[in-house]
Amino acid sequence: MAHGIGGIKAGGLAPFAERFREEGFVAIAFDYRNFGGSGGQPREVLSVPRQRADYSTVIGWAVEQPYIDPRRIIAWGTSFAGMHVIELAVSDTRLAAAIAQSPLTDGLAAAMMSPLKNGSRMFALALLDRLGSLFGRQPIYIPGHGISGDLSIGPTPDGPFGEKLMTPKDGTIWHDRVAARSLLSFSWRRPVRRAASVRVPFLLVVPEADAIAPVPPRARGRPQGTWGRIVPQRWRPLRRLRRRSKLRRRAANGGRLPPPPRQDGSPKDVLKDLPDEFWRAAGR
Repeated sequence: MAHGIGGIKAGGLAPFAERFREEGFVAIAFDYRNFGGSGGQPREVLSVPRQRADYSTVIGWAVEQPYIDPRRIIAWGTSFAGMHVIELAVSDTRLAAAIAQSPLTDGLAAAMMSPLKNGSRMFALALLDRLGSLFGRQPIYIPGHGISGDLSIGPTPDGPFGEKLMTPKDGTIWHDRVAARSLLSFSWRRPVRRAASVRVPFLLVVPEADAIAPVPPRARGRPQGTWGRIVPQRWRPLRRLRRRSKLRRRAANGGRLPPPPRQDGSPKDVLKDLPDEFWRAAGR
């Protein structure tokens, strides 16, 4: 389990990990290199290949543990980490399933959502920071959260609320920032275009409206075997996918559908039903 852009494991992963643990899972939350409790300099510099390699390292460690079933390894990621999870679900054969919560699936789409003035300033800072790194300069940092009009990764009206939610409650120091050069590592990446190649059960939790991590309305590929309640009813391909999942659940349940999730959309029932659905879809 890993966090979104600029986040650390102390900033909100514990409730998810504890819930999975209650259901019998071993939950492993980690910080990427250069972030949180992990080492690496300079701090808060994001690299997509390195973060994906960190996921792979943790998966490899988990496979070697005697108390973990190596055939039931699941990758979980929220927000920016969803970009890594999609790629891992395609390429890492050690995974039995994957979960992406409010995932960033298209870096280009996210970049295009940024107001022109804000986006231009950040891109200029990213180039300047990258140039400075070639001469050993310290990073130029961009705040992670801010209100509309601020120079930040997430300049939205509810930015301060998001910052409050992600601030560690145990006193762990968190700077809520990302090196500007990090933008050059992901703004052009579009893992959603590989989604059709996913061959493991894949739970995609899509919010109806996300101003930072959008899911493109014309995604060419959708994962096969996707489980979960899809929120955006306007996306016709996802509606078809949901009907397909409904038929699969009915077939796995002796012709009867399991009880519907709670209307309030709370994660409790979703997580409670997750293990059986995953292993049915995997044929185990």
